[in-house]
Amino acid sequence: MIGGIWDLLVSRHPVVTAYVFVLGACIGSFANACAYRIPREIGLSDERSFCPLCGARIRWSHNIPICSWLWLRGRCADCGGRISVLYPIVELLGGVLFAALYARHGLPLASAYWVLTGMLLIGMRTDIEWQIIPDRVTLGGFAAGVAFSAVLPGLHGADDALAGVKAAVIGGAVCAASLYLVAWLGTRMLKKEAMGLGDVKLMLCFGAFLGWQGGVFSAMAGSVLGAVLGVGCLWVSGRKWGTFMAIPFGPPLMLGAWIWMLGGREGWNAYLSDAEALSFLLAP
Repeated sequence: MIGGIWDLLVSRHPVVTAYVFVLGACIGSFANACAYRIPREIGLSDERSFCPLCGARIRWSHNIPICSWLWLRGRCADCGGRISVLYPIVELLGGVLFAALYARHGLPLASAYWVLTGMLLIGMRTDIEWQIIPDRVTLGGFAAGVAFSAVLPGLHGADDALAGVKAAVIGGAVCAASLYLVAWLGTRMLKKEAMGLGDVKLMLCFGAFLGWQGGVFSAMAGSVLGAVLGVGCLWVSGRKWGTFMAIPFGPPLMLGAWIWMLGGREGWNAYLSDAEALSFLLAP
């Protein structure tokens, strides 16, 4: 019986994938609640979900991920105030990412990436709204990454728990130290803080889950995505080119990490293989 259920879960059947999407959307809804409560120091179990505008308790039928926001047209059912579009976006993103990671990796590996994704959804919202990434996400993510690396050493292509933990710790240290150096140089050049320590600690989390290669890839991809985002924000705001504009770096880094999890590793390895082959052909 149990074996049959497990076989179904690892089969990546479309029906199971649909359930995984719903699970991801629910985790996205929970991430929204965490992102609202953690910066305000409200306990997650203190009270039921409530409207952030009027404080009215949200009925269960109005708390269904994605659907309730659309049904209520983005407004509170009690006070009529507008509810941020970030709520359904985070829920939809959670559903899509959970389903995509399941389809890409299957179980049990996808479960580790689901935990990382849930944490990153919290960090993305808090960084957008508060320009902070809670230590519960970054340092907690590092601890979770080390734990998963022991249970699932395949996260780093390792054969045993000790090798997995070693890869996670080294990956975290290398990624965090590298970004800290970049932040320090940027601060010296700009004469103002170029990057918060939250981003550095985020790289610690990435290294633990993705290894140093995944962390470096996330930083590179995040830099490109951040530059594109910055140009877009300047264009939309109508500011002059060269104007300093504080843009959270966490979300682009997270997008880079998700790209790595959804195929970036294979693309990176193919690039390195092609580069090695090219250098061999060009060698005298």
